[in-house]
Amino acid sequence: MSIIATDILIKSMLEAALNDLRANSYVLEDVFSGLAADPMSAPEHGWKEVEKAIKWFNETNIPVVLQHRIGDTPKIPCISIAYEPSSELENRASLADDGLIEDYPIDRPNGSTNIPIKVKDNFTPDTYDKTTGQITMPKGVTTESMAPGQFFVSSVSGKAYEIKLLKGDNKFFIKAGVVDDFTDSYVAPKTNIWNLHRELTFLQESYSIGCHTTSDPGTTIWLWQIVFYSFLRYKEAYLESRCFELSNLRSSELMRNTEFPAENVFSKYITISGQVQADWIKFIAPRFEHIETTISIADGPLAPPGTYDDESEDCPPTWSMPGDFVDEEFEIEVEDEC
Repeated sequence: MSIIATDILIKSMLEAALNDLRANSYVLEDVFSGLAADPMSAPEHGWKEVEKAIKWFNETNIPVVLQHRIGDTPKIPCISIAYEPSSELENRASLADDGLIEDYPIDRPNGSTNIPIKVKDNFTPDTYDKTTGQITMPKGVTTESMAPGQFFVSSVSGKAYEIKLLKGDNKFFIKAGVVDDFTDSYVAPKTNIWNLHRELTFLQESYSIGCHTTSDPGTTIWLWQIVFYSFLRYKEAYLESRCFELSNLRSSELMRNTEFPAENVFSKYITISGQVQADWIKFIAPRFEHIETTISIADGPLAPPGTYDDESEDCPPTWSMPGDFVDEEFEIEVEDEC
């Protein structure tokens, strides 16, 4: 989402609203029909006035222009959009601007899809037991940062085999019976999708929407009615759904516009304010693929005799009692399969 150019959201919303009103005459009639349905106003401002306003709107080109944007030169009549001051919302602030976590496919080096993402650099196993699927890693290469569910990939065949179990710090298992050449192979992660962390804040933004027509101030009121009605009718679909939320509308008086001294231009302004999310990337990081832990029971007796008889260096204990002696070489990673 990042930092949204909200003026463009409002511009596209107004353009869509004007097109929709022209395509649906019953909605356009409703914009002006308030006085026509009122018995006291109807004799002077009845359906003839409604038909006159509709005819003017349908036959008039009304562009929506943005302030300070090249190419958006106002031609009267028009609807203008101008920035007002904005500020960060303190009541929607959070500690460290805590925000969102998104999926982020990491790119391969140089953008190539042929260069794999690796957990372990290439190595050739010391041994591979086809009958059990056990692979023994060479000296200096360990199972650190590896996890069941990752893949052992043959650089020769290109085939990947799921790692079923880690055993100690230099052995792991794939499925039994595999026949392949594992020379200079590597370990790949479960996925190349990382977590992208975003932080966010919220801004209170405001825009001044000008309704400008020439010669007849009555047409300015008609245009104001159309724009105000449009904000009320279309803001849910075209603004709130696009992150301009909790909007509020205010209107100015009808005035002769002195910015156009050579023309008899009348203007009426609508100020719309709302809350807009602004967010930014904090960092990306690999997903957790494996967590190792042991359970230590506090304030308990010593473990019963024979507790650790079935444990070994390859399959260390998953729990301990206070006071139990645990050799430093025995205090290792714990596999769920043990």
